[in-house]
Amino acid sequence: MHASDPVNRLMTEAVLTVGVDEPAGEVLRLFAGHPVHHLPVVDQAKVVGMLSSADVMKLDLFVPKNGADPIAFLNQRMKVRALLRRPPLTILPHQSVESAARLMAGNGVHALAVVDGEDRLLGILTTTDIMQAALGGHPARATAPRSGAPAAADGEDA
Repeated sequence: MHASDPVNRLMTEAVLTVGVDEPAGEVLRLFAGHPVHHLPVVDQAKVVGMLSSADVMKLDLFVPKNGADPIAFLNQRMKVRALLRRPPLTILPHQSVESAARLMAGNGVHALAVVDGEDRLLGILTTTDIMQAALGGHPARATAPRSGAPAAADGEDA
């Protein structure tokens, strides 16, 4: 790998996603059921946000400690849209791995949604993808079902 290589050489193309208008409990279900650490949020195939496993830990603050089912509790009270903090950080597939690494480091994030010119999701690039490539390998992904379509793990170790 060279720093000037395009991100589309390292990105994972089949990505687990969640819809912006899904109940918030769906985020818990997806993170619990799949070996991923990042979940692009989409609205009609366009990326509108990114949630991380750290964001999911914050959901614990909303769930009562009285033994209520956390997924059902969240589903009744909020949508995924309420969990988004800022516009998503994205990168185009032809941009360099170096550009991606600088964007991640400068914003303190570990994943970028790779999008086309109309913000449609093409894949995801994680810091783990970049490190694996720098170390000389980028292993094939295990596949996992996504909301409505096949997907793959996002490159982060579980």
